Amino acid sequence: MSSYKLDPDAEEELVAAMAWYDAEEEGLGLEFLEEFHSLAQRAARLPNSGAPVEGSPTEAPIRRFLFKRFRHAIYTLVIDDTLLVFAVAHQNQKPGYWMKRLAKVQP
Repeated sequence: MSSYKLDPDAEEELVAAMAWYDAEEEGLGLEFLEEFHSLAQRAARLPNSGAPVEGSPTEAPIRRFLFKRFRHAIYTLVIDDTLLVFAVAHQNQKPGYWMKRLAKVQP
């Protein structure tokens, strides 16, 4: 697979994180967005390379991919040969909050 889809909740998180980083330093939000796209494209090419999340179903494991520069991660799930990014989460804020989303995104 070579593409990914962004869940609306994850898109809101992405926009919020970009705004926060831009408020910290002008242009930093764009750098965050560029790293996000690079990470999501890599995840789409190599969906099994992310760390499996403990407790995720074996038939459709949730994978975590860490940003290199920023303290964020994306959480993904493969549905019908498409990589779904369903969370763009800060690593130290509200761990696991995104788990409640699984009910709406499970295949």
